Amino acid sequence: MEPFRWRNCYADVQTYRHARTIQTYFDDVIIPALDTLDCKTEELEQRGGAWATFAKPDMQDVIRETKLAFSLAIQSIWERKLRGYIAGCARELYPAEDLQVRIERADWEGLQKYFAKLDV
Repeated sequence: MEPFRWRNCYADVQTYRHARTIQTYFDDVIIPALDTLDCKTEELEQRGGAWATFAKPDMQDVIRETKLAFSLAIQSIWERKLRGYIAGCARELYPAEDLQVRIERADWEGLQKYFAKLDV
């Protein structure tokens, strides 16, 4: 078995900010939104009454759907960053091949193949 050798590319340097992007999104978007929804749920509980009995489960559905939406958003950001990384490496390692569009349109299996191709 031949040892795996990774060749650093400029795309590797550009990844330094990816973690900060997600952390900022989490801290400045997700947490405040969920805190706001939690506060609204608490307000409903404090109001009481028949209306609150029906509104609270609705609010819990909103919270669940919001969490699902944020999960999809994080997954989308992660995938776009991965595709950008693979495309950046491909541009540098295989400049004669125009892989950008194929990488952007590849399904998950295809994306894994492009990533494996970066092993030089």
